[in-house]
Amino acid sequence: MLCSLVGLFVLPLTLYAYLPLAGMGEPPVYWGAPGKWATFWEHITGKAYHGALASSAEVIFYNARKYAGYFMSQYGWWFLWLLPVGMASLWQNRERRTLLLLLLYIAAVNIAYSVHYNIFDIYVYYLPSYLITAALLAVGAVKAMTWMWDRRGLDAPSRLHYARLAAIVALTYPIVQMSLHYAQTDKSRNFLEQDFSANVLRSAPENALVISGSNLVFSLWYQRFVLGEREDVVPINWSMTRGMFLYDAWYYRHLKRLYPDIKNTYASGTATIEQAANGDFLIAMIKRAVQKDVAVILVNDIGSRSVLFTEKLNREFDRVPWGIGERVYFKGRTPSAGEIVRANEALYTGWGHADPMQQHITLRYADAGLALGKMAEKAGRYQTASEAYRSTLRLYRSDDAEAGLARCSQALSAAPRQVSQAPRNRSVQR
Repeated sequence: MLCSLVGLFVLPLTLYAYLPLAGMGEPPVYWGAPGKWATFWEHITGKAYHGALASSAEVIFYNARKYAGYFMSQYGWWFLWLLPVGMASLWQNRERRTLLLLLLYIAAVNIAYSVHYNIFDIYVYYLPSYLITAALLAVGAVKAMTWMWDRRGLDAPSRLHYARLAAIVALTYPIVQMSLHYAQTDKSRNFLEQDFSANVLRSAPENALVISGSNLVFSLWYQRFVLGEREDVVPINWSMTRGMFLYDAWYYRHLKRLYPDIKNTYASGTATIEQAANGDFLIAMIKRAVQKDVAVILVNDIGSRSVLFTEKLNREFDRVPWGIGERVYFKGRTPSAGEIVRANEALYTGWGHADPMQQHITLRYADAGLALGKMAEKAGRYQTASEAYRSTLRLYRSDDAEAGLARCSQALSAAPRQVSQAPRNRSVQR
């Protein structure tokens, strides 16, 4: 029987044959460059992500605890009592015992693998175990229903009648659940990710390098390569630059097509894998760009993932608020606070959103508002600072924003005539 299923297992794997074909014609992004056998095998086996498989007991325990919470939220305790009933029902039937063992094996492997995988969106990997649980709950429901029928001694016509009613309930229940949670789960009008990347591009000066430390690069790629927006801007992912010379150096070649000057980062024209891994290459690339008056924008806490990289960056550069991110200047060459605020006023508006699955984006907006508020307060632009602090507080409770708002209110009340009334400069400084 198992041999007859080999074909069904192999057939979907043939879809991988598309990967080398996708590289024909130099696509704008050719992830992993799986056009050669070595990189093809590395790509389909996920070699780049092996480091995320954690062996730390702390990580495993944390993920397991999160899974237990997710599991309960999927079904609720009022249904889960049917799970052991369904398992016992399949175990008692010798012909179906093998099926039960197979389902439990798949669920166990799925959970064991997932709790070891240290990524923030691990909840998606639990879906197979949820589907298996749903199947066992259905078996348990049938077993419980037939047990009640046997206890009451119902005849065949009566059982058929109750079976029809049960079928109506079984079909109606998911419809009711979908109706109750539709507004919560409907994302057809959720443009937060697209708006975020669009705002990043809108705030980027001409020919800027936009360096992100998260998955924002995918949205920026979509904006540029699919929608054709801001084709002058070069999206760069900080974490990907660390391995830019690995896996057939596909990411380095990708950046070189977008930003040819990258090959001149070092005078020798060569760089090592180590220089990329420890962030030296990116620092040198930023330095050369700023020297040539190319704007460099950092988004989403570029340095938060590496204390060493942050130290190297802060050693030579100042980072000032710029739209949702920060702009890099050489120390001693940073514009005045007033100039920075005037430039940001043309970029900044208040935002508000409450999707818990995208809090990492709304946090960036809150951070941007707080940074602009501090800069505007420093420049004596108390009205602008107040608006920025309020936009932060609309998203998150922040002691810094509340204190800043109180200071600005006091300053405006004490000396309203001293507040700058100069017209706002709506043109972004290039």
